[in-house]
Amino acid sequence: MLVKKLVRYYRKKKLNAFISKVFKNLNSTVCHGPFKGMKYIKRSYGSGLIPKLLGTYEQELHQVIDQIISTGYQNIVDIGCAEGYYAVGFALKCRNKPGFRVYAYDINEEALQSLKTLSALNSVSDSIIPGACCDYKDLERFKNTKTLIFCDIEGDELSLLDPAKAPSLINYDLLVEIHDSGDEAGVIKSQLKHRFKKTHFIQLIQYTSRSISDATAITHTANVRLRQFAVNEGRKKGMEWMWIKRL
Repeated sequence: MLVKKLVRYYRKKKLNAFISKVFKNLNSTVCHGPFKGMKYIKRSYGSGLIPKLLGTYEQELHQVIDQIISTGYQNIVDIGCAEGYYAVGFALKCRNKPGFRVYAYDINEEALQSLKTLSALNSVSDSIIPGACCDYKDLERFKNTKTLIFCDIEGDELSLLDPAKAPSLINYDLLVEIHDSGDEAGVIKSQLKHRFKKTHFIQLIQYTSRSISDATAITHTANVRLRQFAVNEGRKKGMEWMWIKRL
């Protein structure tokens, strides 16, 4: 038992040293992808940290993210924002658009504190309005505006994104991480399609596995395991996002 604990300890120590080295080499700055140039903090909630710095995080969405940045939304509502990779990224890239705001929600208080730190680090605090729990009333506050809903809430998307309870959803664009699993696999995807199929274009985007070739920004080590760790997002095969865009 002691040997296993020691192995885990030294493995964790090695990974932490690796993460620190990557941060130092990249000057704590996202080096690729739509949010290239964003300064970052050494903290992540519910997702991989190094993929964000490398710019490979959720790279399947890069084309859609670029489209979102160029569209000219008045508001982006980031539900499940964690420490703010997307909230701050959007605020940074849309900072020259008059009146643009990001409404960033997360039920984790520590994550919201990190969001504030990341916002200040990138000088976009004035563009981000943080909040804890997003409900139907919150969704309705953006009616009659050009708004994007960006949602990653671990399966609760089916309950929250319901036009029968928040009618203004019909007028928004939405990018949703789908959390279909277990005995009801496919239910969330099917129900969301049904709710928006008459008013929106719907595209499913599938996660694709990463390889060490995605870790091109890491130049200080040839260690295969560390390079694989750097791009690993810990996702299951078959994971999907749904891009729901108003017709």
